[in-house]
Amino acid sequence: MAICELRKASRHYGHGPTLVKAADELDLVIEQGEFTVLSGPSGSGKTTALNLIGLLDQPTEGAVFVQGQQTNLLGDRALTHLRAEAIGFIFQSFNLVPVLSAVENVELALTLSGATPDGGVRQAASEALAAVGLGELLHRRPTELSGGQQQRVAVARALVKKPALVIADEPTANLDSKSGTGVLDLMRELNENLGVTFLFSTHDPMVMERARRVIHIKDGRIARDECIASSGTA
Repeated sequence: MAICELRKASRHYGHGPTLVKAADELDLVIEQGEFTVLSGPSGSGKTTALNLIGLLDQPTEGAVFVQGQQTNLLGDRALTHLRAEAIGFIFQSFNLVPVLSAVENVELALTLSGATPDGGVRQAASEALAAVGLGELLHRRPTELSGGQQQRVAVARALVKKPALVIADEPTANLDSKSGTGVLDLMRELNENLGVTFLFSTHDPMVMERARRVIHIKDGRIARDECIASSGTA
């Protein structure tokens, strides 16, 4: 089942001689259960493609479909609701609230989506943190956690709403090799055991080694789309 589809989706900036085609007629389908990487150098258009898929931006031309809905036909409120319900985000800078504990950061994702702050929210947040191996660190603030642990909190925050798709933008960029490996192995485990769909934007070989599909972006276009039969965890 397709979670997201780009149909001739373009994103242009500027006009005339200053026109920049950050995304140029992208055709792309992300299916449920994928563990896929968008790869390319800085300026290639991979972040623009990710923003279109994540409904953080709208195409200049073409269309983006999420869970069968053509998003450019939705109003702002419906678009915000779809993004909140269907998509979870993991960022390279973690984006945790420093004055909140780990469990409170995860709870925040639920309350911002309209959940009533009650015992059910705390339980869901606690279970999400336990699933990423932080069940004993619920009440620690970000400054009391390692970089890898902070990224695990970010993973729990993305997953607690049970989104159809988790988008991870350079999730290993601010982690050392050991922490990055641990976070990637966790995501791969969640993908294999729970069927969580992950889409990464990265040029980190460590991430690409674990992918089942690598989509190479160049000059705003898909240069190569590789399905990998089996990927290691070296």
